[in-house]
Amino acid sequence: MKRAVIYARYSTDLQNDQSVEDQIRLCKAHAERLGLNVVGELFDRAKSGASMFGRPGLARLMQKADADEFDVLVAEHPDRISRDIADLAHIHKTLRFRRIEINCVNGGA
Repeated sequence: MKRAVIYARYSTDLQNDQSVEDQIRLCKAHAERLGLNVVGELFDRAKSGASMFGRPGLARLMQKADADEFDVLVAEHPDRISRDIADLAHIHKTLRFRRIEINCVNGGA
């Protein structure tokens, strides 16, 4: 069974703090449908997706990827991982190099 890590993020005070829990709940259900074993949940609260910097949850995610701790990253939508297309491409390329798949509730693999 493939190991999955869930990543959730919300960006501003305009969003509800409960947003992270809602995203995690959706991602857990998605992972279950895919037959994945969720081995971790990482998140950033009130952090912009415009940059990779200043996001401890994302930094920890990349450390876990380096340590080969999971096989699939599950997020609600690619924009939860990053809103900057260059950063998202970098994350995707780094994870792909490590044979880690990204699979989103809204968007698929």
